[in-house]
Amino acid sequence: AEIVKAVDISHKNPVWLYYFTELKAMKGSKIYHEWLKNGMIVSRQALVISGDTWRTSSRKLLSDSDKGNWTVRLVDKNGRVLNEKNFRVE
Repeated sequence: AEIVKAVDISHKNPVWLYYFTELKAMKGSKIYHEWLKNGMIVSRQALVISGDTWRTSSRKLLSDSDKGNWTVRLVDKNGRVLNEKNFRVE
């Protein structure tokens, strides 16, 4: 399910969040999944597209210390944002 509002996390139960993307006609390209907390990049994963239709994902373990405003986005090699999802960790 797509996150549209908030993710509730308790100090005892960290939660894995996944960002799935499906890309078409980008074989041979390198893209990035970036995870940002309060506007600052905390994780950047490079992904190489190996097929004409390519599905990939990244994940982030969020705990009680990760409360704040989050963005996960798909970025091309030139820094252009191709997709972006915003959510809040409470």
